[in-house]
Amino acid sequence: MKILFRLALVAALAGVVWWGWGKLFPKDEEVIRQRVNRVAALITFDGKEGNFAKVANVEEFANLFDMEVEVVVDTPGYAQQILTGRTDLRQQAFAVRSAISSLEVKFLDLNVTVDPNRTNATVLLTGQAKMPKERDGFVQELKFILRKVEGKWLIYRVETVRTLT
Repeated sequence: MKILFRLALVAALAGVVWWGWGKLFPKDEEVIRQRVNRVAALITFDGKEGNFAKVANVEEFANLFDMEVEVVVDTPGYAQQILTGRTDLRQQAFAVRSAISSLEVKFLDLNVTVDPNRTNATVLLTGQAKMPKERDGFVQELKFILRKVEGKWLIYRVETVRTLT
């Protein structure tokens, strides 16, 4: 009986250590998924957001990107948007929040590929955005390219994926 109890205790302790190791030292793929999903969460806002929350969310959003980020987005029905640098991205985020009352963004089907040297990664995903007074919103395939800078994964390029139509 003592042996069975000790084995169960050792197995439980091993499970806790295994779980704790995964939480303290997550895989790069999981960290990247969390970072990209955080981008979607920070882009999403409603009309009830106060000024302080607006500034804090835009700052946190901008800090997920590299200083030399380049965003090239082709959205059907709109002109191509090209943003260069974190400052430009921050200004555009403020402009969007001022121009519309709410925006809901979701990133679906994230496919993360980390380079063998573990310093660059590519994320292919489906972006879904819905603005007020739009029944369907729009869906766009996107490609995020990240690099590891001082131990942090930063987004340094976002572009639309051209699909065959």
